[in-house]
Amino acid sequence: MRRQLWLLGLLLAACTTNAKPLLDDFDTNGLDMTKWTTAQIKPDQMRPVIPGRCTPQAIEIITLLTDSEGSDCPKDEPMCQRAEIRTAKQYWPKYGDEIWYAFSFRILGDIPRTGSSRTVIGQWKEPADDSPFLAQRFDNGVFHITVEDKGVRRVVALAEGNIDDVQSVQRKLNTIKSPAIVAQALREIRPLLQGKQSLLTDDTNVAKNLNVAPSKLVETLRPLAFVSEPEKYVGKADIELTSPLTPQLPDPSKGWIDLVYRILPGRTDNTVGPKRKAEIDIWANGTLVAEVRGNLGNPLTTEEQVNSGLYFKFGTYRARVPGTFRFQFDEFTQRSRPITELRPCPPR
Repeated sequence: MRRQLWLLGLLLAACTTNAKPLLDDFDTNGLDMTKWTTAQIKPDQMRPVIPGRCTPQAIEIITLLTDSEGSDCPKDEPMCQRAEIRTAKQYWPKYGDEIWYAFSFRILGDIPRTGSSRTVIGQWKEPADDSPFLAQRFDNGVFHITVEDKGVRRVVALAEGNIDDVQSVQRKLNTIKSPAIVAQALREIRPLLQGKQSLLTDDTNVAKNLNVAPSKLVETLRPLAFVSEPEKYVGKADIELTSPLTPQLPDPSKGWIDLVYRILPGRTDNTVGPKRKAEIDIWANGTLVAEVRGNLGNPLTTEEQVNSGLYFKFGTYRARVPGTFRFQFDEFTQRSRPITELRPCPPR
């Protein structure tokens, strides 16, 4: 009964939004340039691929070692590999509108288990954001989804490991007094777990910050050892996560996965725009995997920001690593009314 009332509330809320729907099954030989922009991808990095998720064709984005400069890399990161496709601006919903997204994707090729150094494979940005407030990541071989509050990041779902253990670490990272030494400890945990010599030179101080015994330090930090930018996870974040009964994400390197997102932007400290906590609900392969509530993104201060909307990008954005990385994407839907068809077609 509670779930039925919740769905009814979503249906009523969705009726108040006017975002232009966007659908694409990528069955044409070329990318539909009325729906997408390609400022951050080169023509030879994308191609049609057969078969698609449900229909004959999907789109594939390829990242090679030779793509050392990518397209539109930041000045402070000249060696990035970037190949991303963005929704056309006419489809950007106004900030504060409730929007639903659905799509399918999988990953093929070389997927490093270590040294991946930040791999983003899908992201949403709001008007005041530098880093995405919501992102799909594939760091050190672990697929996971993150959200951010003013640049402080939290994992909200993952394909490998236990989300409850990750949440336990993240709660500790909310209250520490010396962020730099704890971030360094997180950075050094992964080599230590791989049997390399310990680099933790200040175990006692780090343990004190986390309020654990020094002998428990490695065990405490282990669940979050896969993240590639540990400094982003240290600090206060107003983010609440409700773990459902099945919080595990599927692994996109093992086949197509179907994701559905419900996104309602907001912050309680916005100067303009909705002054409420944001809401994000995520389904993977038809199963609810995360319910997120909190202050997401950065505070909005002008009406121009509110009207400029938020946008979605898919593809690959990472630091340069060896190998060929293939990202296949299909069955995209963006609309303001609820998406009840949580899987577009039977699994393959």
